Amino acid sequence: MTLPIRYRVLRLEATCDRVGLTAPTVYRLMQLGQFPRQILLGGNSRGWLEHEINAWLEARIKARDEGTDADARVNPNIGRGRPKKADAAPIESELSTAA
Repeated sequence: MTLPIRYRVLRLEATCDRVGLTAPTVYRLMQLGQFPRQILLGGNSRGWLEHEINAWLEARIKARDEGTDADARVNPNIGRGRPKKADAAPIESELSTAA
């Protein structure tokens, strides 16, 4: 026998705190279909179901562990580090002394 799911609702601040994202990022990801949609609680009150947020986080962790999260990165340059000095463009003063 399966027991019914007990729903817990997270408001915006708690949702952002749980996932480590800002409110604008949460809303942008929602618009892109990459974050759970909120539910209407009444009037202007909205929230997210905790189990859906947890499932979203678990999917992100799984994608990271499998190495399939590259497309989901907001900044694909994260982790590449700074450019090497040899890769950097020469400074104009270095050009004039070399001539």
